[in-house]
Amino acid sequence: MIRFLIPHQVLTKGSIMMFKTILFLAFSVTSLSASAASSSARPVAAEVNDSPEIREKLSREIMEVTKSGDQIKSAMDQSSAMMMNEMPSELRDRMQTVLEKFYSWDKLETKFAKIYADVFTAKELQDIITFYKSEVGRNFINKQPDLMAKTLTMIQEINTEMKPYLMEELKKVHEKMAPETPAAN
Repeated sequence: MIRFLIPHQVLTKGSIMMFKTILFLAFSVTSLSASAASSSARPVAAEVNDSPEIREKLSREIMEVTKSGDQIKSAMDQSSAMMMNEMPSELRDRMQTVLEKFYSWDKLETKFAKIYADVFTAKELQDIITFYKSEVGRNFINKQPDLMAKTLTMIQEINTEMKPYLMEELKKVHEKMAPETPAAN
């Protein structure tokens, strides 16, 4: 098994891949939610003023309505638990502290708001909010945890199927990169 060294401790390649996969899915579901809403939302009657400040405010409202913070926190907790299950307790505590520092919702919310504000117009953001406040939108939000759980299960199945192939490829690369041992005379 390939391992990454951390001073006096190890993380397996699998645990790092799982963590990255779960983070990717958490962020993807949040983005997918906004994308799905913008493509099917009904336009609002009034014209919306458009400025970076308004777009950021609307972006934050979307994240509040969609419970993005709860979804991200849940995905982070799941990925942390899976990844850290293989770690000694001292490393687990330190990793948890580092993850909480860099992936706190306070930091992520600001970054997401900026991304949404850069990608969507104020009108699109307002339409997304209208969608999420509708019955269909609320239903979509409420089904996100089930969607995420099923998606994670699917990814785990794919990773399990892929692992022998990946390990074989990594072994080939490792063998190519390993220095040749001189022949004994």
